[in-house]
Amino acid sequence: MRAAGEIDDVADTARPLVHLIDDAAESSGKIKFDCLDNLFDNPEKLGDATPNEWYQYFKDNGYNPRPMSKGGLGGVPLDQGGGFKVNWGGDRICEYHPSGLNHHGGDAYYKISSGETGKMWFDMSGNPLPK
Repeated sequence: MRAAGEIDDVADTARPLVHLIDDAAESSGKIKFDCLDNLFDNPEKLGDATPNEWYQYFKDNGYNPRPMSKGGLGGVPLDQGGGFKVNWGGDRICEYHPSGLNHHGGDAYYKISSGETGKMWFDMSGNPLPK
């Protein structure tokens, strides 16, 4: 039997264990935004928190984060090694893609997009990645 927080065997071999979402609840308070749209003007803010902290922030603020819907991690929850996706404002999206099978050399990254900005990718420190 697996202990709480362990991930399935597929995820065990594909990428390192992610922090438990429960651990993020306290620290998600360090994310400060008047409006989530500020991510588009200040994407470096993505590097201010871990994916678990962002997940908790979205959840605490009514944004309904959910597992990615496509690819090898489609439907896999964050606490089991998957990523997450959040939609808001009609056409705005923030996604977290964990390390492993992805479009940016296997390293974890964030993607934000809107109709106005198009798609933008950032490393875990909030630095821009090439398209």
